[in-house]
Amino acid sequence: MNVKKAIKIWLPSAVTFFAAVITAVIISVTGRLNYALNYAIVFVSAVIPVIITLLNIKFKLGITQFAIILVCVHVVLAANFGSAFGFNNIFLWWDMFLHGLFGLVCGAVLLCLYIRFTGKRPNIFGLFTILLMVVGVAALWEVYEFVASSFTGTDMQKIEESVELYGNPLFDTITDIAVAMAGVALFYLSYYIDYVLGGKLYGKIASNS
Repeated sequence: MNVKKAIKIWLPSAVTFFAAVITAVIISVTGRLNYALNYAIVFVSAVIPVIITLLNIKFKLGITQFAIILVCVHVVLAANFGSAFGFNNIFLWWDMFLHGLFGLVCGAVLLCLYIRFTGKRPNIFGLFTILLMVVGVAALWEVYEFVASSFTGTDMQKIEESVELYGNPLFDTITDIAVAMAGVALFYLSYYIDYVLGGKLYGKIASNS
């Protein structure tokens, strides 16, 4: 692997890592939401893109640069801004925005894996399968929030807020999954753009007949 190619591959992870470092410094200096969980979240945000890139190289998963960049953007917006800087609490729409973006990001990664292991682009049934898989991952995230809330005594699923505002304790959970599904529409749009561009986003390969 030449230096230029290596820089291109590792640049998104490097930018995300330095964003995590800067975030940690800011919350340390300002004391904004300065507690151990935030540092843990920021640390994880720095590590996730590195792990994904390493696995992508070692096992040749076929995750394209575009998909890696989407992952890094989502990690920064969710961990650094959403949690560490408290955007989830400052802007009521931020969490919903992240779940919608997740639909795009997860769909993009799943598409890359689909192409890598099937050797072809998905037809309409394959695209629907990706939608179902995104919903499954979104549901697993809600399970994580439930378990984490149970152990930490927090309200990650905003049950109290949902009851107060909407009279339904499941409002936030179901909305998060539904918004992730809506985000898949952005993934479908990116898939169409990729088709028009001849595989610039997800790789060049003959379409499924």
